[in-house]
Amino acid sequence: MKTTASGQARSTLELVMFSVIFCALSTLLQATVVAGEKQFVTWAAGKAVYFESLDVQDVLPEDFSFLDKALEGKRIIYIAESDHWVNQKYDYRLTLIRHLFNRGWRRIGMEMDFCDGKRVDRYLDTGDPSHLERVALYGYKGGWREDRDDIPQGFPGIRAPKFRKAFVSQERRFLRQLRSLSESRRKGTPRLSWFGFDVGLMPCVAYEDAQEILANHASNPAIQEVLKRLRRVEAESRDAEAQRLVGLLGFIETESSSIQKTVGKDRAEDLVRTLQHQVDYLLFADAAKEGASTLNWYHGLVRREQRMASLVDEILADLKPGEKIILMGQVLHLSKNSEGITLGPIGASAPSMWVSIGTHLARKFPGEVYSVWMMYDHGRHGSVLLPDGVEEVPSDSTSVEHLLAQVGETFFLPLKSGGDGESYLREKRHFRQNGSVASGVIAEQADALFFIREVTELVEE
Repeated sequence: MKTTASGQARSTLELVMFSVIFCALSTLLQATVVAGEKQFVTWAAGKAVYFESLDVQDVLPEDFSFLDKALEGKRIIYIAESDHWVNQKYDYRLTLIRHLFNRGWRRIGMEMDFCDGKRVDRYLDTGDPSHLERVALYGYKGGWREDRDDIPQGFPGIRAPKFRKAFVSQERRFLRQLRSLSESRRKGTPRLSWFGFDVGLMPCVAYEDAQEILANHASNPAIQEVLKRLRRVEAESRDAEAQRLVGLLGFIETESSSIQKTVGKDRAEDLVRTLQHQVDYLLFADAAKEGASTLNWYHGLVRREQRMASLVDEILADLKPGEKIILMGQVLHLSKNSEGITLGPIGASAPSMWVSIGTHLARKFPGEVYSVWMMYDHGRHGSVLLPDGVEEVPSDSTSVEHLLAQVGETFFLPLKSGGDGESYLREKRHFRQNGSVASGVIAEQADALFFIREVTELVEE
């Protein structure tokens, strides 16, 4: 069909008009976005509680008193960080823990292997540093097998000596400070106690713990059989080892009365929990063997999170009336609506999160959880994904952190406090997690943000 000259002119005019309208709408939309960002920055600047330093010597006991009202009726507090491997997370944790300690919070759970957590608790109790020498996360190899490499592929930073030395140095410094804080308590009041609620990537020490529980009781026939079945089988696969231990757990269940009578109820329950933890570690290690970004890895993370929730549920069930717990870990774990988080930028074809331990607890105990997220804009951090273990993290102009950097250097920002400016955080936004990007509605995940503009990588002291 022929197109007339008048028809061509009309089509051209319509195209021009469409372009003009499109440009006008785009300009209006951009202006609206900028106005919303400015409103958020102004709102945050008015609500923020600023800190000149995070050094515990410079932060006064009353500097966090503004939190007391928000924590009324709370049973669980999340002290979450967006990045595991930055120096500043330790001072952030310590200043908050000191305030909570002075108000009766004495139980700390850490995103750390369950068996490692028991060793850290013994250190906090006794002050004996030899207990830290037997923590797998810090390099202890008592759980390693000579006939099988259980370190997953794709995480070369785990093996980087400089990275590991810096990490262990900062961890031990932090624990020394906690021990000192615990020992400063008023006579007759509970000490700080510690538990791990994670399934770690490093070969754990469950076998040693199980054998310690059963030591000096080998005359009991049931315990003789348990010790026999605990012996490792040469060249067995992770799956075969897990199934062997599942069978052992079944045997322990049938002989529970005899075993409890011999070692005591608490130690018998610890034995079961320890062996179940080894099973979960083996299954997670098998899922992680090819490294991150695989379907097996994703399924392993889901199973790991379920184990985390189970462990903390057990801890909470044993709490005395009035006891409260602090949970420390990465923000994705300690999120209050994790299924609304995407593990990638907005619009990308990226997986959504599973139900995190933080979400599990927030739904199980509505109104009893308070979540603080530490975030930062730029700097240098450690990375288990890189051979040298360190990388630059530039500012991301599309992120929440980029706007927070305009508010101040170091500050605490309570959320859910009203004001139109906070509406910016009630929409899906980019945020940083371990140097990568995720997206979600921040106001659904956290009750407060602790922001540090620039961070530095872990260093050995």
